[in-house]
Amino acid sequence: MRLVFLLCLFAALAPAHAQSGFTIGHSATDAKGRPLPAQQMAWRYTTLEAAQDAFERQAPRFAPNSILTFRLAVDAGDTTSLVDLVEGSDRTPLPMVAPGAFLLASAGAGADDALVVANRDFPPGQITHPTVRVRSHDVPPGVVRMGDARLACQAQMAMAKTAGFKVYAALGAASLFGFDVCNKLAVTVFDAPASRFDTIVVDDGERHASLAAGAPDALTLGDSQWSDNARISFTWQGQAVR
Repeated sequence: MRLVFLLCLFAALAPAHAQSGFTIGHSATDAKGRPLPAQQMAWRYTTLEAAQDAFERQAPRFAPNSILTFRLAVDAGDTTSLVDLVEGSDRTPLPMVAPGAFLLASAGAGADDALVVANRDFPPGQITHPTVRVRSHDVPPGVVRMGDARLACQAQMAMAKTAGFKVYAALGAASLFGFDVCNKLAVTVFDAPASRFDTIVVDDGERHASLAAGAPDALTLGDSQWSDNARISFTWQGQAVR
């Protein structure tokens, strides 16, 4: 199961309702096929909170020394994105910890009508939820820890399931329920370098492996031969990719 299924699954999520002057969701074209303006990036707080709750429950098992961030669908070099928690007329800036990446504050806990709103629009014809990223503090740049990627998938799926029946129907059509979908996804779905790579290198204690990146399901989250502490790196023509 590859990235395309995951993206289609998240695209099926129900859009948040309009509130406090914000229009949520978008329409790509009008009845005559003419492009319509994109709508502001915004999501229900409770949707993102589901991912945060799953992370906090499972972190002691998968990644006890880690942090969860939410990544916006913006260019990698974007440095101007801002995100607010909106509750009625109150706006609380959320911490931006990297370009296009923010932390979820607990200030909106229990506020079913709270929204998380970015200063960006959805591109015409596209609507996605933020991508979950989990990183352990002791993992250097360019390296992925297996437990981090596994936990990121569980948190992302918890967020997806807040859409209810649509997501369960999609999982049922693919014979995937619970977190089984995560077992079938490649590690690179949740954490991979932006630059090109041709080899995936896995180090897990005394065990090592080099896998061709182009091989189907070269390294999946459910590959039980690798522990949560396995370190995954990437190379291109023999050179490490950072």
